[in-house]
Amino acid sequence: MGRIQCDFEGGVLTLRGRLRTHRFRWEPAPLAEVLEARDRWIEAWPPIRLFSPRSGGPAPVAAFRGTLPAGLVAAVERFPKHQWSLLVLLHAQAYARDLERTCPVLAFCVANSQAFRGTTPEQAAALAQRHVRQPRREIAGWLGFPAVDSTVRILSRIRPEAATTEGLVGLRTALAGQPGLARLLMHVPSINAGVLFFAARGRLAALATYPLLAELAADPDELEHPPTGSLLIDALRMLAEIDPLRRVRPFRSADRIRRFHEETVREHLDLPARRARERAAIDLRRRRLQEAEARRMADARHRPDGFPAPPIAGTDTIHPLVSTADLVRESREQINCLWHQGPSVKEARAYYYRVTAPSRATVSISFGPDGLWRIGQIRGPRNASVPPATRKAVEHWLDEAQRG
Repeated sequence: MGRIQCDFEGGVLTLRGRLRTHRFRWEPAPLAEVLEARDRWIEAWPPIRLFSPRSGGPAPVAAFRGTLPAGLVAAVERFPKHQWSLLVLLHAQAYARDLERTCPVLAFCVANSQAFRGTTPEQAAALAQRHVRQPRREIAGWLGFPAVDSTVRILSRIRPEAATTEGLVGLRTALAGQPGLARLLMHVPSINAGVLFFAARGRLAALATYPLLAELAADPDELEHPPTGSLLIDALRMLAEIDPLRRVRPFRSADRIRRFHEETVREHLDLPARRARERAAIDLRRRRLQEAEARRMADARHRPDGFPAPPIAGTDTIHPLVSTADLVRESREQINCLWHQGPSVKEARAYYYRVTAPSRATVSISFGPDGLWRIGQIRGPRNASVPPATRKAVEHWLDEAQRG
């Protein structure tokens, strides 16, 4: 119970926490209440864990436990949260007790249907007594799960110790969105917290394999908590900072996840130094390009037209236009306005090239603030658009020329 103070008197268990005070009684009828302002008690459905199979708890809790039917306590004590709503449903409905014996997690979902249907806990309590009478497949459909027999079989495999409303709502979403997940879970002998953690999270489900899930299902450390899944979540978070586009392959064992986490931690620790090296390399390249551009502009003063040398060397199919005469000829052939762009070349605002293949085109490139030349325009005759193959060829030429 942690820091909660508790006492039991007159058949009433009172739990005083830092933020809330609750009281519970079983006779003459089960009732849980929360203390509101002005010393007013109102009915409540607290999500706390009252009973645990590993200990009787503090003496007041143990005394209150003794006033409840032992079979009902044994049915709910394995669930980590939301025990009271299930206790009340099992007390009120024989149908619920039958459902709990065959599929305890489905009974738990019915008792806490507010998490699945968006109602209030009070409405959920009233609805539970009616819907618990339905066939199991219809109950699953009412809760928003796929209304098929395989859903009921999957829910029957979930260990009560692993069942939380958050995890089960996530499983519902995953089953609806990933048809292959149901087939995978149908082969897992039992579903503990470790398996449910993977199944209820879309990205993790895509990284899970049957050998991994079978290993987790047999691990007692994964019964109530998902250490392996939590480790993978942490590794994926770090990887998103390192390289968000890096592909991660499915895992076949928990050991491979642990090694993946260790590798990612080492890479993440090196991330600041790696980024510093990358920034230094980019800065060095920028300075070299800017210096080369300055020398190219200085050389232009000695050329007849004042045109600087081409910033990027041409190829057999991409030719720099190095003079006013070249611009005029290209303007006539392509029927565009290139003839009056001489000043932009002299001022290093742009440079122009004639493209002869894969199709005829005129290309302009401009000097960016990052020290790299970028494509300005690629146009065909009469300023028409060019085929994708031509654009791709020009982009490849420019990227290759400035790489490194």
